[in-house]
Amino acid sequence: MSAEQPMDGLLRQAASETSEASAKEVGPAQPAPEPRTPDPPSTVLRAVSASNGEPAVNPQPGRSLVGFYIALGVVAVLVGIFYWFCLRPYLQVRGMVEACYSRRLPKRPLGGLFSLVWTDEEAEDAIRKLGGPSPAARKLVLYMRIPDRLAPTKELAVDLMGHCGSEAVPHLVALLKSENERVRWPAIRGLGRIGDPRAIEPLATLASQDSDKNIRFAAASVLKEIRGEEPPQ
Repeated sequence: MSAEQPMDGLLRQAASETSEASAKEVGPAQPAPEPRTPDPPSTVLRAVSASNGEPAVNPQPGRSLVGFYIALGVVAVLVGIFYWFCLRPYLQVRGMVEACYSRRLPKRPLGGLFSLVWTDEEAEDAIRKLGGPSPAARKLVLYMRIPDRLAPTKELAVDLMGHCGSEAVPHLVALLKSENERVRWPAIRGLGRIGDPRAIEPLATLASQDSDKNIRFAAASVLKEIRGEEPPQ
């Protein structure tokens, strides 16, 4: 028994030394790691796509669609504004002018420069369809600003403007400076039809300075009519 006791003591001592050596190697006990919050699905998708060499997946396609529809709506509004305030009036006036021209063409004498006119009934009906004197004058002014190749027979548009009353006087006065005698002549006639005193000074200038003798004579005749004088025979 005495021989076994030293042996047990040696075994216990060896086990104790082994435990101490293991503790020194391992070091102090580490605290338990905190639980990690899982990444959102969008982050996981981007990470997986990037690791595979593929383009990242857009996690919110709805935003792109909303932006697309907003842009589409803005374009639709702009197109509507252009049609309503520019294209529609142009098409209205051009249709009426071309219809009037087709009615006058068979009766137009050869070389009849100033024979394209509206009758009072036709002009009244056309102005009514254009929305009244003031809207009609604005639409006719817009038509006059269109290039000639897109706006034919402008002399008829100017003649119709002369049936719009005092609303058209400033526009007709401005047309007296046109280089086209086919435009100046109906502007003179329209001012004479309206009889507004605002046209006296521009007509006097035209009657004395225009390069075309027919235009000078027409301006002088209309000027006398507005002033209440007897026109020259």
